[in-house]
Amino acid sequence: MTKQARPLLLWLLAFCLLILGIGGFYGGINFLSDPTGASIGMAGDYLAKLPVPNYQLPGLFLLTVFGVLPLFLLYSLFARPKSEFLKPLTRSFHEHWAWVATLLLGLLVLGWMVVQVAYIGMSAPIQYVILILGVLIVGLDLLPSLRRYFEESSS
Repeated sequence: MTKQARPLLLWLLAFCLLILGIGGFYGGINFLSDPTGASIGMAGDYLAKLPVPNYQLPGLFLLTVFGVLPLFLLYSLFARPKSEFLKPLTRSFHEHWAWVATLLLGLLVLGWMVVQVAYIGMSAPIQYVILILGVLIVGLDLLPSLRRYFEESSS
């Protein structure tokens, strides 16, 4: 297998994952350190609309799923590590597991935004940023040049 040059769009996808990861750490750490959400203006009306008593669980979710995971996938998209555990993803989709996981993360971001809008509406500017990041992650990941770059044999 000859080594392909990294597509330019991979760098844009990497930037999206980096921004998502930084935002996930920021939101997660803020919610965990202040579960009332007051420190970032999310107390009161917002919390009353949610099915949780405070922001501890959402903070943990943001920190791990939107903080750690995007940064891990960012590394994995460039390093393309082999994983026996994740090999079924590669075999099923015929692209490296990091490509598949990035697509799933983008879909999860979009799903998170649907749930968020259902509970609290679309009122904060950061919600638009996250929505755009989700669309970009999914859209970029599905572009033919990136799919070809991450294509792997089913062996």
